[in-house]
Amino acid sequence: MEDKIDYTVAAEAVTWEAVRATGPGGQNVNKVCTAVRLSWNLRGSPSVPEQCRDRLLARLGPRLNEAGELVVTAR
Repeated sequence: MEDKIDYTVAAEAVTWEAVRATGPGGQNVNKVCTAVRLSWNLRGSPSVPEQCRDRLLARLGPRLNEAGELVVTAR
């Protein structure tokens, strides 16, 4: 079993944005922000040691955008 190491990412490194959710939404569709998008620049984050960053980049590669950001949207 691998040893687990906890890291804390500074709040300033994470961007939160209220966005309009896609799909059916009744009267409020395309009128109100009903989703939240979180983005974190993994490639440029000083919060993660280089060795761990390389491993995360390898595992999350397909989920990162061209800027090296992990973007998660919750609807």
